[in-house]
Amino acid sequence: MKRYSNSFRFSDELKAIHQVTHLTPCRQCNLPLLGVMYDNGQGVPQDYKAAVKWYSLAAEQGHAFAQYNLGVSYTNGEGVIQDNVYAHMWFNIAASSGDSENASGNRDIIAGKMTTAQIAEAQKLARECVRKEYKGC
Repeated sequence: MKRYSNSFRFSDELKAIHQVTHLTPCRQCNLPLLGVMYDNGQGVPQDYKAAVKWYSLAAEQGHAFAQYNLGVSYTNGEGVIQDNVYAHMWFNIAASSGDSENASGNRDIIAGKMTTAQIAEAQKLARECVRKEYKGC
């Protein structure tokens, strides 16, 4: 599955992080971009675990973009242990947060590889995550 990405190119890590976290009016809005930078090695060394960290922080703020990319991370086992239950959970959450077409499509693909019990567990985790306002999911 393919992640959401961006078209930004940064010359070095310091410039990138400074630009994204300090020079924009909405610092939380840029958390998913830091995830993309680490995912793709744009201006920083490629580091899937760091990407997941930034996606997780953004997902807690309700960013469907980051929630979707967490679904991809769990699908592919990049930065986290591969886990279809968590992939389904994050795609489900992203779909309910505004990325209905892409996230629900990927959720359905993952569901085809899961048992009924695993799907039920993923749905339960998604409900709990939404109830906790995405904190600690």
